[in-house]
Amino acid sequence: MTIALGRNSKWTVRPEHRDKIRRMFGEGLGLQWASPAPPVDQYNLGSGTIGVIYEDGALSEQEAQKGAWLELLVDDPERVGAALEAAGVKRIEYQDKTHPYFQVPGGPVFRLAK
Repeated sequence: MTIALGRNSKWTVRPEHRDKIRRMFGEGLGLQWASPAPPVDQYNLGSGTIGVIYEDGALSEQEAQKGAWLELLVDDPERVGAALEAAGVKRIEYQDKTHPYFQVPGGPVFRLAK
């Protein structure tokens, strides 16, 4: 039996984080919307997608930090990390110092890996 993660993810965040998330994906990760259809923004990442759903009842930023963490594979984690910081994305300190960790504005934590 083989088990693997699928290619699609969904993040639910509060609507007040929409502009910061769009800046994170655009300026920080260099991505554009695949299909913006309120209340969902969809982004293509390699062969998969991330759908960001904006709902008033989403978890707080502190609650979201306790949920599942993700890993984004990039060619140059240091360069992408610097771009994320320049776009205002919050860097997270974690015991693993070999990867940079960030928190999606109002959403989950992710790390960058090569």
